[in-house]
Amino acid sequence: MRNESAVSSVDFLVGFTIFLLAFILVVDMVPGVLIGIDSNTVDYDAVAYRTGTILVEDPGWPVFPAWEQYDSSHKNEIQRMGLAVTKESPCVLSYPKITKFFETSFFTPQDYREKVIFGEIPYSYNISLKIEDGKTFYTGESVPEHSYGYMRRLVKVKTNSSASIDCRDYLKSTAENMTRISALISYEDLQDPGTPEIYRIDPRTDRITVSINNFSESLNLTDITDIRLKKWDAGRGDYVDISDLVEDDAYELSDNGTRHYIDESWNVSTTSRVTMLLDPPLPFSEQPDTWLLLEFSISGDRVGNYTGKQYRYGDFDGFTPAQLTDGVLEVAVW
Repeated sequence: MRNESAVSSVDFLVGFTIFLLAFILVVDMVPGVLIGIDSNTVDYDAVAYRTGTILVEDPGWPVFPAWEQYDSSHKNEIQRMGLAVTKESPCVLSYPKITKFFETSFFTPQDYREKVIFGEIPYSYNISLKIEDGKTFYTGESVPEHSYGYMRRLVKVKTNSSASIDCRDYLKSTAENMTRISALISYEDLQDPGTPEIYRIDPRTDRITVSINNFSESLNLTDITDIRLKKWDAGRGDYVDISDLVEDDAYELSDNGTRHYIDESWNVSTTSRVTMLLDPPLPFSEQPDTWLLLEFSISGDRVGNYTGKQYRYGDFDGFTPAQLTDGVLEVAVW
């Protein structure tokens, strides 16, 4: 019996050919449709996110000694540049790491790409950090108007630790052959387990500032003529003179902005504040029972017979805990 409803092979072949041509045309058009979406933007955002995460959640590598303490001859040993104080304190940034990271005279654009962006292509970038106290750090190029990835993170910045000594609080009337004042830095006290880690002062990584104030205001300037740092001692039980064991750039001693060196005297009549900056790592900083003593002496032509105001000898250990300041980190990659 004849089946008049059947489709001939020619009709099927024509229909299938048309379908196949339409399918090929659609497949060929899909990449063109997706071009408007521009997947590169998604890649830029991912790179910016990854870069921002590394900076605010990772302390970098090496850790001890910290990467920010490496000089130019050892820069190649730096594998990763993170700004976090520790991995356990994400979004709390170390000030020494910040200042080193944004030292564009030390790091090249290639260093930033290899040690923090980790991109397979030479991305352009702009990384900035604004701190509540008004300081702004940045590195990289100007951000384009469009087609770039962006990441913004709110952070806390751990500031440097300091001690402030007022000479007027260290006066007594009894005459002595030597007038002096000292500041004792006890690593064990600074690393007190009772203090939250982000507020502790770590001699391995933190800069420590000792300021002695009101020198000229508390002296009889007709008898006292000069001042010097008498000695800088450290040890673990016994005093050890380390003046000859440290580099000149490990410390900075200044009065009103003028730098001085150990054993160098300077006129005290115009000196209202003496500041000692100690950069990490401090001597014996790996040993928790270490202490560091800074001892200043005040001398003059008639200091032996001086019966006026005298500084009493005593160790000062009033270091303020580290403070946290608000900041905003922004990363743009294109």
